[in-house]
Amino acid sequence: RAIVLPKAEKVPRNEGVHSIFILAQMEMFEMSLNSAKDDMPLFSLTMCDSKVNHHSVEGDDENSEMIFVLGDFRLETPNCGKTMRSYQTLLGLAPSVSTSLLTFKYCKGSQSVQSCNVGGANKSNCEACAEVLLSPMRFVHIHSQVFTLIEYVTEGVLGAMAASAASSAAAAAREVTKSSQSGEKLFYIVATGFDFVLPQAAYYEDHFSFHAGKLEAHYRSLASDVGSEAEVSLTELSMQCAQKMS
Repeated sequence: RAIVLPKAEKVPRNEGVHSIFILAQMEMFEMSLNSAKDDMPLFSLTMCDSKVNHHSVEGDDENSEMIFVLGDFRLETPNCGKTMRSYQTLLGLAPSVSTSLLTFKYCKGSQSVQSCNVGGANKSNCEACAEVLLSPMRFVHIHSQVFTLIEYVTEGVLGAMAASAASSAAAAAREVTKSSQSGEKLFYIVATGFDFVLPQAAYYEDHFSFHAGKLEAHYRSLASDVGSEAEVSLTELSMQCAQKMS
């Protein structure tokens, strides 16, 4: 189930110059992955409160700005069987987080890049900048479920669709990160936390928990496609077991 509300607006800026806004909102998207044997649900995928906002100026093809927001994303197993309730969300926002999962801002053009926060990095030679913000996420690894999911999305019709989508996404990513002869592209990525939970079994409380704190990364694609630079920092990394021993 998906609900999409697109809207385009032309807003006067100065006399003879108009700003063009394209707004799209998806309230909810739900997908159920069912078993081929008995058609019982294996996994459910939910995306909520997604928004896209594109801003450009009429007659100016050099400068534009796009913001994409993903409010929530959850990959869950059905509420049945022996799996503990706390393990049923395989991937999603951390339980204590209610903000949006992902915010992606992409600015193109010498004027638009000035509005992009890149963590203090130099952007004077940049023709485009991107800012990626990820809220704390939690991933639960239950061996049998993860391998069932991998098999589900890599075989059959869904596997062919996933492979095609992955290939298209990789090509698009290469095109976005590729610089031109005149300027650089800078990507600023901030992930504020990630928890990896490894249970002893789906029906046991005993588990290991691996926590990564704030990750901050700068990736710069140099002009004329001569190479790239990357700088990554991680503030915290810890492991804890069910007996609270770290």
